[in-house]
Amino acid sequence: ASSWKGDMDALLIFAGLFSASITAFLIESYKSLTPDPDVVLLNQISLQLAAIPNGTRLTVQPNPVPFEPSFSSLLCNVLWFLSLAFSLASALAATFVEQWTRNYLTATQKHPAPKIRARVRAYLHQGLQKFGMSTVVESIPTLLHFSLFLFLAGLIEFLYPINSVICNLVVAILVICAVLYITVTFLPIFYHHCPFRTPLTHLCWRVWRTVRYYTRGCLENPTLFTLSAARELSAVARRPARDARDKEALCRTAESLSDGGQTRSFH
Repeated sequence: ASSWKGDMDALLIFAGLFSASITAFLIESYKSLTPDPDVVLLNQISLQLAAIPNGTRLTVQPNPVPFEPSFSSLLCNVLWFLSLAFSLASALAATFVEQWTRNYLTATQKHPAPKIRARVRAYLHQGLQKFGMSTVVESIPTLLHFSLFLFLAGLIEFLYPINSVICNLVVAILVICAVLYITVTFLPIFYHHCPFRTPLTHLCWRVWRTVRYYTRGCLENPTLFTLSAARELSAVARRPARDARDKEALCRTAESLSDGGQTRSFH
């Protein structure tokens, strides 16, 4: 619970800064969805000047030509407004998690009797598992990452009509980042001791295990065999690699405890 609170604090800071950045872009981009008053006024003046030599009386309409925003500006604003909505939703969910975590810690620590505290903690911990609190917490960074993806897609659409060179440069950088993101997402699935992961790693793990479960039928239930369980199984399974790790760990422990820094080899 304490780690959840720390994660939500960092997420709130990032969501606040990110939402402010999106708002700054939206202030400029949403203007393309409405007609420019100066352009409308100039069109009316040009029509009046064109009618003067002919001696005709021209009745100027408030907006003679219906305004339609371009598809590029419309798509850009849709992506950025959706990005802002998801970013604010993740910030709101993070505040909820902080409140729930605070209530959990208060309820498990307020009673002076250790026996009652242990029973209350076990009771509330059962509720956390039953209602999927960990899944809720893991989904909040996913919302924020999805918001970031929408913003980057809108940024490409925003830059493309302005300057193709800058747009291509940004696309190249984003492609490299996307490849790294996908690599970090899938590495823990095949290498359980890999420390890198993203919020989509657990989702991809469940999809991969579900596919293997229904194609082979002899594996564990994908809803029960989580990535954490697979990591623990790989760590304790009786294999030559485990014995080598144990030997290496014992050697490091002996070296750290020895005064002279010399130890005997294990055979």
